[in-house]
Amino acid sequence: MSKLVYITYKLLILLLFTSIYHIANFLGMEPVVGDSLYKMIIAGILPFNIVKGVLLTAIMVLLFTTMRRWIEQQRTMYLSK
Repeated sequence: MSKLVYITYKLLILLLFTSIYHIANFLGMEPVVGDSLYKMIIAGILPFNIVKGVLLTAIMVLLFTTMRRWIEQQRTMYLSK
């Protein structure tokens, strides 16, 4: 990765985080700390991530089972070279 791409990537991440902070501040949202942070993680973030994990696992299992023969053929062809 070139140095310019690396610097651009880092600046984009910095811009994203500072934008989120300033938008929340502009909307009058209080910072989430302590017990309210724990409740927010348990009630809002954790269930979404569990559902997302289950769905992505199911999709990957379906993809792998349908592509298994092709993957084995490619692996055998690569190893025989």
